[in-house]
Amino acid sequence: MKKLVALSLSVVMIFSLVIVNTSATENSSNIPFIEEYALNFMRTSQNDDDIELLTVKEMYDLDDNITGYYVLFQKDATPAGYVLISMLVEGNPVVDFALEGAGIFESNNNALLGKAQAKLVYTGPDCIFFDNGTNFLYSVMDRTSVNKTAVEKNYQQYIKSIDRATVLSGDGSIYDGVIDWSDAGLDTSSVFKINDFGAGTDYWKMETFSGGGVCAPTAGTNILWYWGFGRGASSVTSKVSNISGNLNKASHIFDVLYDGMGTTTIGGTWDTKVPDGYEEFFGESAGQGTWNYATISKSSSYNVYKDALDEQCPIHLQIRMNNNPFTTNGHDLFNFGYASGTDGTQYLFVMDGWNTYGRFVKYSYYPVVKGYKIWVNSN
Repeated sequence: MKKLVALSLSVVMIFSLVIVNTSATENSSNIPFIEEYALNFMRTSQNDDDIELLTVKEMYDLDDNITGYYVLFQKDATPAGYVLISMLVEGNPVVDFALEGAGIFESNNNALLGKAQAKLVYTGPDCIFFDNGTNFLYSVMDRTSVNKTAVEKNYQQYIKSIDRATVLSGDGSIYDGVIDWSDAGLDTSSVFKINDFGAGTDYWKMETFSGGGVCAPTAGTNILWYWGFGRGASSVTSKVSNISGNLNKASHIFDVLYDGMGTTTIGGTWDTKVPDGYEEFFGESAGQGTWNYATISKSSSYNVYKDALDEQCPIHLQIRMNNNPFTTNGHDLFNFGYASGTDGTQYLFVMDGWNTYGRFVKYSYYPVVKGYKIWVNSN
């Protein structure tokens, strides 16, 4: 188990991208712009001119069109954050960033060490793969091999869902013209996180409990851990008071949620089964005084998330690539904050279960965003 490093929330985003005809044959001309503005962004964000650019990784679709850039930073030979720049979205292209760590290239992830030099395929939110030239891609998120045909099918569904059918133009370009976001910044006065989280708080990763398919019970474990050990809810801590050691306590919480949600490591968790896990843990239905939840539907506005978080309630967040529960790729996260850009860009502040630090994700980046506001009586 690791400790969550407190994130500096004094962030100013200054990003100016000049992207012209971003086909694979012309991508090298964009790198100087990416390097210059990405480095300026990260140094300004952390108020630290000693941060250095580590590398810029181009990302492609399966037809070798440039779809994005993954930019890594370092300080004193230690990872110091990343920025994901997407060419698949309209508006501000900064869709995902963190102020520490190495994102998908975390050095402690042994499964990725031998694959980091392979071609990087990016086909939408959290759909990032290493391509070693076979019929299968290695998902850096799920840590599994995926057939290229399935990846392409999901990619086309994603393009259709965001009305970007013209993204695959005849000349192989993703974006023509100039994207200029020099005036786009993160409004530091808008950055918010719920009380008693993010300053050395214990946080659990999926790999602590299982090899895959367990994002929902992991998110739930962290939400209950926050309520019990961050906010002092005895209804949580009493359930594990006779268990010694934090790892054993967390594992017990996870196991109960895993069973209650009907999770499997292959099939994951049905979206609507998530509240059942919390009910199983508390041993009573929602709304009886111990705990409660409110469903946040996919049609809800960004302000619904802000309002829930402003009430000091974490959100069991569900992000999905499309509306079909049988075919969609998705992930469950612990949403503990938000922020707004000076240009109107809306971000959610999340813990994703892969890493021990938070990341900002652009709210409009995902075709489907929904979840559950989770409240526990902490009196």
